[in-house]
Amino acid sequence: MSARRVFLLYTAINAIAMKMIFTALAAYYVRVIGMSPLQLVLTGTAIEVTAFVFEVPTGIVADVYSRRLSVLIGGFLISLTYLLEGSLPLFAVVIAAEVIRGIGETFRSGATEAWITDEIGAEHMGELHARNAQVWRVCWVIGTLISVALASLFGYQAAILTGAGLLLLFNIALCFIMPETGFVRPERAIGATLRDDARTIVATLRQSGGVVRGTPVVLLLVVAEIIRGGASEGWDRLWESHVLNNFSLPVLSLPIIGIGALDPIAWFAVVEFLGMIIGVPFWEVVKRRFTVTSATPNATVARWLMASYAIVVVCSLGFAVTGSFALAIIFLVLRELFYGPPGTISGTWINLHIPGRVRATVLSMLSQANALGQFGAGPAVGAVGGSFGVRAALALASALHAPLLWLYGRFIRRGNEIGNALVTELEAAPEPTSPAG
Repeated sequence: MSARRVFLLYTAINAIAMKMIFTALAAYYVRVIGMSPLQLVLTGTAIEVTAFVFEVPTGIVADVYSRRLSVLIGGFLISLTYLLEGSLPLFAVVIAAEVIRGIGETFRSGATEAWITDEIGAEHMGELHARNAQVWRVCWVIGTLISVALASLFGYQAAILTGAGLLLLFNIALCFIMPETGFVRPERAIGATLRDDARTIVATLRQSGGVVRGTPVVLLLVVAEIIRGGASEGWDRLWESHVLNNFSLPVLSLPIIGIGALDPIAWFAVVEFLGMIIGVPFWEVVKRRFTVTSATPNATVARWLMASYAIVVVCSLGFAVTGSFALAIIFLVLRELFYGPPGTISGTWINLHIPGRVRATVLSMLSQANALGQFGAGPAVGAVGGSFGVRAALALASALHAPLLWLYGRFIRRGNEIGNALVTELEAAPEPTSPAG
């Protein structure tokens, strides 16, 4: 199977399984375990602190040893996370499991993107990212529908455990179908010692740091990721609680197939379905009109990102403060729709400015920046939620996105070409090797 097909299949199965888990997980946390807003955010803090500590070391593993191996290790650890959480409804177990997930996510984060970029080339990533977003959107809805059905018939734990089982089985299958032909492992000299390997790892880390410091686009996106992480943590942990607890939800049912009143999480399926109907054609437009290539001016890409985040800020604040359930759904769907393109655009943009040999490590640094923002701002947002309510916490999380508008605006005004030659220099340099002992 080609790497492109494996990547899209990877996206499809992960979207279905993770949405099966996440659709039920918020209600499971609130209604079964009884977690408070602060505990919900602390759950996120646990994974982000873990990610911050392990992100770069696991990225180096992907750059020095194997991207494929790193992706597989991450997948198995994430499967274990939700098998534990779904089996034991205790806050302490959730925290411990999220630490395991944090390690797993760090193995996958930079390695997955680096793997597929190596296999198909950075120039083809823009089109693949857009197609990937369409696959993700459709499968996200499928996973939501399956989760709602399982939760309504058998309970939240059934949905979580089934999703975790699907993840586990798919990662076993990946061991046999996932190719790795584009990765060139740094040569290891005959007789090299562990100290020599450590020197190679340190050299990789130094080169990665040099790319971040010396390439304006990469440095911009690292800083942006800190801001994005700080804004997203509170939002990601609390928006579902806001829907479940702050609105009077109409009862949904499926009498045609013999299911009476559905669990309230069925409204999450409605949101996903609306998102799919609008999102599939929307992403087709993004793929055709807003695909980033090496010929796209950096200032143009920054303007696209700035416009998307402006809409995200408005929709996020609207969702937080409105008392109308219908308006809240509209704001939520639009917010999620426009939150997607920045990730796709940024992912392609940064890959065009990273040398292949340190790609996974630099992408891990990007994820580490996100984790720094999340555990830096997340507990404060959770504390606001505990003291003033979830609406206030969501409003704060929404406002935290605003500095992104200033950041991209400053980048556009000040210019952005200085230092980009560093990438070409590193690509042309000889591969580092471990010296003989």
